[in-house]
Amino acid sequence: MKKQQFRLLVIEDDDDLRAYIVDGLCQTYQVFYAANGQEGWDKVLSCQPNLIITDVKLPLIDGIRLTKMIKSDKRTHHLPVILLTALNREEDQIKGLNSGANDYLIKPCNFDILNLKIRNLLALNDMFKNTYSKRIVVIPREINIKTSGEEFLISAASYIETNIKSHKLSVAGLSAHFGRSRVALYNRIFELTGKPPVEFIKSYKLEKAAGLLTKSNIAVAQVALEAGFATAHYFSKSFKIKFGILPSEYRTAHLNPANNNGSQN
Repeated sequence: MKKQQFRLLVIEDDDDLRAYIVDGLCQTYQVFYAANGQEGWDKVLSCQPNLIITDVKLPLIDGIRLTKMIKSDKRTHHLPVILLTALNREEDQIKGLNSGANDYLIKPCNFDILNLKIRNLLALNDMFKNTYSKRIVVIPREINIKTSGEEFLISAASYIETNIKSHKLSVAGLSAHFGRSRVALYNRIFELTGKPPVEFIKSYKLEKAAGLLTKSNIAVAQVALEAGFATAHYFSKSFKIKFGILPSEYRTAHLNPANNNGSQN
């Protein structure tokens, strides 16, 4: 089975249970793990997981406090959290959910149920992020601005488009464009898209490349240059990570949609 690009973080102090969960999930996802709450918080910040599974009773920082930290920090508040606990009283579940956790599972947990909860939360979170991410590629004048978030993303997209082939296009340049510090820019873009600024810029470039592949017949190497990539190799690698296929395969699939459905004689 091909691994998905989603990154999960498992925080559990029981070595056997942690290994059981990690071994099961790593067949499908990229999985990081931690054995206590402090290590877990450090990895939330360093690994940038898409979802967190944490025990309630943890050394150093317990799961309830950790969840509150995650949900109160602008860098991480959007991350789904699933709590695992042996406590099965209703008041314990309410306490866990009041901390900001998105879901709750009582030990010993059924792995299939855990896996379904993970899939559902990832799909829901991805849908919310795509609401903003898809706006990145829309030409600014075609959007009826309704919110400050949309206006911010449109301005960012316009700046990237204007400078897309320049070697000066950078996070620093985008910060200067908005007159914000890099930290402030990071917080705003991450809040709106779930991506750090460098990934936001790359995502815009890849979406532009995808459009060029389907709306023109220029060579893939030239598409890479038009979309602001220094080398065709790095472009192809980045494109496959985002879309799951190589640029040439993407062009073939979209220019010949019938090939995707098969044919009968």
